[in-house]
Amino acid sequence: MGFGEFLGNERIVSALRGMLGRERVPNALLFTGPRGIGKFTLARMFAQAANCERLKDDFCGECASCLRMAPLADPTPLIEAGLAGRGESADAATVERMPLILETHPDVWLIVPDPVRLRNPVARPMIRVGQLRAVQRAAYFKPQGRRRVFILDGVPAA
Repeated sequence: MGFGEFLGNERIVSALRGMLGRERVPNALLFTGPRGIGKFTLARMFAQAANCERLKDDFCGECASCLRMAPLADPTPLIEAGLAGRGESADAATVERMPLILETHPDVWLIVPDPVRLRNPVARPMIRVGQLRAVQRAAYFKPQGRRRVFILDGVPAA
């Protein structure tokens, strides 16, 4: 288990592992590129490695921290549960007051465009201001684990 499961981009994986191993992780990382190349998967793996309780530069997939982040591999059930808790209102005030933030681990948050807008073929998916304000507030607090990670995903998995 670990970064060895990620196929391709060996140079990028090596750089990420080196950052973790030397404990020289920048404040922000930007994963860009065309759809389907593994940006979200690599970001999720990096979040697991950054908070793994057993390994310093990789993740084991077996410790409590890694197991809590495992559901992020398929965020669709988490999105549905979040919408059920908040309600599927497309009202902007409701969306701003109760932003959809997927959190399976106290230090790892997944921010996705509001799914209510995704169901409307005319509306463009967007991350709401309320979501970013929640991230900004949470970033001030000390992480419970090794690192706090926020993954802002512009296009949810389909």
